[in-house]
Amino acid sequence: MEELDFFYLTPINQNASILTTSRRPESVNVKGSVLEKQFSLPNGWHLILTTADSPYDEALYITVIDRHFEVTDQIEISSALVPGILEDAEVQSHNRLKFSFNKADPYILTIDPKGFIIPRPSDKGRRPLRTIFKKKYLHIH
Repeated sequence: MEELDFFYLTPINQNASILTTSRRPESVNVKGSVLEKQFSLPNGWHLILTTADSPYDEALYITVIDRHFEVTDQIEISSALVPGILEDAEVQSHNRLKFSFNKADPYILTIDPKGFIIPRPSDKGRRPLRTIFKKKYLHIH
């Protein structure tokens, strides 16, 4: 995993944006309106971390974009009336990222390129309901 700086966000509102890059003509809608971090993954995918622009109900959206510039998985970390600031993002390996957001203990994000259907019991964060039976690639503990 390697940090990048070539994606751009165009906010639609405080909770949604259009993600683009100068290297591709395509764009994709993502949750969040502030681009916090972006990484390339060894398999050609990209990991995008965005936040909602709300001072009291901050949300962190972790999104995986595949080689076809489509969202393959997304997790939201948030708590009502709890502010969150993404801090101390540290790449630990080619598929692990450690970071702090809205609690004292850090989160560990693991990207599983093979994917899985049933989330692990220790998973933190929420996924959109429509993805309940789809393949998932992100695991947060």
